[in-house]
Amino acid sequence: MSNHPVGKLFCLLVFCFALLAGCSTAPRMVDHSFKFDTVDDSPGFHVLDYRYGTSGTTGTSMPDWVKRTKGYSQSTSTHGGMPLGETLYVKWISLETGRVWEETVSLKGRLPQEMTGRILYFVVGEATLHVYVVERQLRSADEPSIGPQKYNSYKVTAIYSVKK
Repeated sequence: MSNHPVGKLFCLLVFCFALLAGCSTAPRMVDHSFKFDTVDDSPGFHVLDYRYGTSGTTGTSMPDWVKRTKGYSQSTSTHGGMPLGETLYVKWISLETGRVWEETVSLKGRLPQEMTGRILYFVVGEATLHVYVVERQLRSADEPSIGPQKYNSYKVTAIYSVKK
């Protein structure tokens, strides 16, 4: 390292930039799940498009071939190490009325600090979108059951709900 003040400053700046580069803003990898199921939770509705985060991890967005051939999805279930998403985009249709809704939800500040082993789950309805975090822990008998019927026995937290 140079004894010259400008050389020391330059080395300090290089060190700081290297340190900042190591602290990138990329979403952290977490072992968790992302799911929805309109067959069980939302009969009469189809999901026309969805995207959890921006990673492109398989199952976190509707595959192009599904959009082209079928035009909708009724469920997805993705588990494992994947980037923690910062947004959730959902576009859905009522089969009865033909009305279409779409919503982008910011998940910043809504997800728990620790998502490991948990499920991010959404349910659509007539002009409604509900987003839940499901824990693998059973709820106690005195805790209310909320969210999807299939998770009645588990601790579930509602993190977003909108009626459009």
